[in-house]
Amino acid sequence: MGLSDRDYRDVQHKTLTLDPPELVRRCLLHVLPKGLMRVRHYGLPANHCPVQRLALIREILAVPPPQREPRSCKCRIFGCNRATPSPKWGPIGSR
Repeated sequence: MGLSDRDYRDVQHKTLTLDPPELVRRCLLHVLPKGLMRVRHYGLPANHCPVQRLALIREILAVPPPQREPRSCKCRIFGCNRATPSPKWGPIGSR
C-alpha cells in the first residue's frame, strides 16, 4: 500500500510503502479504547489557574515578572483620573 508522506527534515514529499496490516496498526495507534478520553492540556500549560501557573513557571525559570506601566484612566468629560459613574445615575441596568 502506498502512502504519501512529507519528510520535514528534507522538506520533500515521499511515498511510504506499507503492508496493509502495518497501515491498519499505525492508524489504530491514534484510536483510544472505549471509555477513555484524550487529555489535550495537562500539567503546567493547562488553563486552570493560569496566573498562579505563570508565576510558578517564572519562578522555576528564574525570570522576573514583567514590569507593567500603571494605567491611567481619564474621564473624557471631566478629565478626572478615574471614570466612575455619578451616584445619582445608580447602578447600570437600574434605569
